[in-house]
Amino acid sequence: MQKNFLFSLIFIFCVHSLCFSQPGRYSLKIRLSDTQSGYAKLMIIGVYSNKDSARHWAIEKAEATVQGVVPQLHPYLAFIWVNDSMLTGNFVLLPGHDQELQLNELQFGALPLDTSILGRQNKILNEKLAFIDQHETAVYFSRRSKLIKNVYQGHPPQSVLDSLKIALDKISFKKDSTIKNFIVQYPDSYVGLLYLNQRVRIRGYSPELNSALKSLNSNLQQSDLGIKTKNIFDKAKRVAIGSSFPKIQLSDGNNKIVSYDLSRLTEVHPKLLLIDFWYSNCGPCIAQFGKLKQLFKKYHDKGFDINSISTDASAKIGAWKSVVSKYALPWDQYLDINGAIAKDLNINTFPFNFLIDENGNILKKHISMVELEEILKNECKDNSI
Repeated sequence: MQKNFLFSLIFIFCVHSLCFSQPGRYSLKIRLSDTQSGYAKLMIIGVYSNKDSARHWAIEKAEATVQGVVPQLHPYLAFIWVNDSMLTGNFVLLPGHDQELQLNELQFGALPLDTSILGRQNKILNEKLAFIDQHETAVYFSRRSKLIKNVYQGHPPQSVLDSLKIALDKISFKKDSTIKNFIVQYPDSYVGLLYLNQRVRIRGYSPELNSALKSLNSNLQQSDLGIKTKNIFDKAKRVAIGSSFPKIQLSDGNNKIVSYDLSRLTEVHPKLLLIDFWYSNCGPCIAQFGKLKQLFKKYHDKGFDINSISTDASAKIGAWKSVVSKYALPWDQYLDINGAIAKDLNINTFPFNFLIDENGNILKKHISMVELEEILKNECKDNSI
């Protein structure tokens, strides 16, 4: 208890000091043990429009100084590229401070040496999550690739997909629990909030993350990042599995607004509906059109339908129409201009899809074409509608 109280005092002092520093500015000196020259590149998590993230900083005599500005005066998670060959683990960037880091291990995922209180807390949580990531790669992705490609030649039975999904769910639960347990132990640590923010962006809603959010102390919950994290969490909860797909406003691409409401969209609800978010310049999105057309042709009369929602910018509407025409997509097309709805639903990767049941509830999300095909085989049989 005395230890946590000391952490709290140090953290409050750090935040107090930050408030009297130049807002948003950071200065980071990096010392590298084995690299005498080249360049370093700083990547700040959650700062996607930061022009400084594209800059390369020269390494001279095993040192590099990185400087720039971030939108808000609070700690950030960041990592460093060294000569495009080595990527560090996450560390805590402190705007308003002249910060120094020592990088002794030149290997992928190595943590810079940071003896500050936040640096030590980051090391504790980062190492636990890194171990889970290694397990995820070894157990899940390697096994999945071997089973799907080699054993079942790209067409595994649903039972295999279900077992892989269970394995991935266990890994996700362990990550969520690790962050929650850290926050319970250090409820006043900005490190916990940073990792929670990052995790919610990727994972979306989960009971463990909900518990983690509530375990933060009130000052962190009411901080700028705390409020943003809760907003992201609330958005993600709207499209959690089991929820009704929300009513949204879309465009038909011809300046007409369409109320996209699954309860009124069609008189006869499909047994399964795939809502596919994409955009016209997305290679992986376009790559799946062939498979989607094949599945639509085979199962449409058996209760399967597709609705595509493009997130193209207003200046790209012509390109969107051209792609739809080029690939002769036979299902309904909608436009979420500038991706405003996708952002509101916490959709950050593309393509992204939702599989909806006949009651308008979210059955699955972000599923692969392999998994979709297996579900259709089982659910959309000739005698199932």
